[in-house]
Formats: sequence, C-alpha cells, structure tokens
Amino acid sequence: MKTSMKKIKRLNHIKNLYLVATADGPLNRYEEAFIKARAKSLNLSENEYDFENIQRVTSIVPEKLGNRILQVYDMVNLILIDNVIHESELATCRAIANHLNLAEDVVVMVVKDIIKRRSGVFILRTRNQHAKLVRCSDSFDW
Repeated sequence: MKTSMKKIKRLNHIKNLYLVATADGPLNRYEEAFIKARAKSLNLSENEYDFENIQRVTSIVPEKLGNRILQVYDMVNLILIDNVIHESELATCRAIANHLNLAEDVVVMVVKDIIKRRSGVFILRTRNQHAKLVRCSDSFDW
C-alpha cells in the first residue's frame, strides 16, 4: 500500500518529535503522551506510526515556512514538558531545524518565547550533567 505525501509529512513530524524526545535517553511517559496527542491531532492513528520503526520514515521538508516553524514549536514544547532542557535535546532540535531550512537560532528564539509565556523554573542540563536554573523572567544567553 502506498502512503500519501500528506501522510508522510505528518509521519515525518512525529519522527522529528520522537528524535528530540529520545535524544536524552528513552522516551518517558510524558513525552510519549505528548507525541501521541500530537499524532492524534494530525489524524494519525497509533496503527499508522510505530515508535520502533518511525526512524524509517522518509525525511521531507514542509514547503510552508509556517509548518516548519510549527514543528520547531512542537519540538520545543516537548523539550520543556518535564521542565528540564537537556543540551542533547536542544542539539537535536537545532539539527532538525537546520534540516528544515531554518536557522538554528530559531530554536533559541522559540525556547525563549515559550519560557517567557510560562511561569516557573526550568533546568538547563548539559551533557556532563551540570545544571543551571532558568527562570521565565531571566534574561539568558545560549
């Protein structure tokens, strides 16, 4: 059975979310719930995507800038779901943004935008497990 181009684009979005979610280790229940909810909103049933095989989905760059930026917003919201920003997740998100023909700085702008809209504290965790608190009111550089 041949998969339509629209479905491949939606599956690619789920693939990108999965790649970001697993950049810091195995998928946790919050990340899985986020991805499943996003897949449902894209009219994809659980039978249409499979986390074990999602990486086999053909990579496609959406034509519309708005769709590419929406993917970055989804990826960043996924990163922030546990209030911990892992450096590995950010690096993966930046690489995907680059693949989507977006400047890597778009990811930083989206992170700052989302943090400003939320209340609370986030933890920025580096690959060597050092942690830095980031408050929504903070002015911070990456």
